[in-house]
Amino acid sequence: MALKLGQCDADQFLRKLSASQLLEWFRFAELEPFGARVEQLQTAGLRAQVANYLRKKGSEPLTAQDFVLGYKPQVQPKQMSVEELYRRFTGQS
Repeated sequence: MALKLGQCDADQFLRKLSASQLLEWFRFAELEPFGARVEQLQTAGLRAQVANYLRKKGSEPLTAQDFVLGYKPQVQPKQMSVEELYRRFTGQS
């Protein structure tokens, strides 16, 4: 937040801010998010739009999450039965 407001020293910026001003900024950020994460998501959305415009007909559409740097979707582990778990940990096929 300090950088967005032209302050390069975050500690000095926070010392100048009153508690009520800081609370007001938090409330504003809930209504109008700002910062690197929001900018990254906005850019990813534009990339997805361009990629979807240029994609081959019939191919799967892409989402903004496909273009967020460093984003890796959480893979859900496969549900295994007790027998499958036993075979896996004992090395039996």
